[in-house]
Amino acid sequence: MIVYSAITPHSPLLLKNVNAEKLHEAEETLQSLREIREDLALLNIDTLVLISEQPTSYEYTVSMNVQDPYRFDLSAFGDLTPKEQFHPDMTTIDAIQRSLRKSLQPITLTSDKALHFASFTPLSLLLSSETLPKLIPITHGNMPSLQQFTIGQAIGDILKQSDKRIAIIAAGDLAHEQTTTVTKSFDRQYIELVEGRHVTNFLKLETIASQSKELIYKQTVLLFGMIDGMSYLHERLCYESPFGVGFYTGRMQFTQL
Repeated sequence: MIVYSAITPHSPLLLKNVNAEKLHEAEETLQSLREIREDLALLNIDTLVLISEQPTSYEYTVSMNVQDPYRFDLSAFGDLTPKEQFHPDMTTIDAIQRSLRKSLQPITLTSDKALHFASFTPLSLLLSSETLPKLIPITHGNMPSLQQFTIGQAIGDILKQSDKRIAIIAAGDLAHEQTTTVTKSFDRQYIELVEGRHVTNFLKLETIASQSKELIYKQTVLLFGMIDGMSYLHERLCYESPFGVGFYTGRMQFTQL
């Protein structure tokens, strides 16, 4: 069953080993991520579905990574420290891919040896090394938003039927330039529609999203599909742009499980 979902940033600028001198500029975001970390610890989740950018993605299909174990490489950011290893929830991944293929939904399995920093940032900030859940890394394709939403619904059907306690995190950053009318408009509309749970209008946001140098819209479309039909309240924890990039943190509190 799906017991929790949230939207978080994925920037490596939030990591101490990458940006220690300027972390204080994003303290509100870091505090909001600590709140989600506490939520996840209390919920004792079995599996985390992480919707994020990955090294391998395809134009017309959603992808799930099945590498075991999952490793991370942040050497490009000067971080050479050892990283926690995660393992896939292969049972649930197999159930998803079998169901989607049976219904002719486009799904692909990938096996990158190292996941994207966009995965490591939320995982390292949201989870305790003492209780690591199994992982399902999912990345979007570049299909129209309605098709992506429909795939999310199909994945969500499997997650809802599972006897495991499952959390979903959509990780990404809003507009990467906070100086233009278009990018400011995207951030404003994204937040309004997400917090208002206006899914139909959110799916129409893809044109402005494509002009806004953002990396969160498609992840959120998949998330909306996965939790479609569930009753929840959306709570904004933080929105700021300390490094010229929009960081949004919000959580969905389900009112009936």
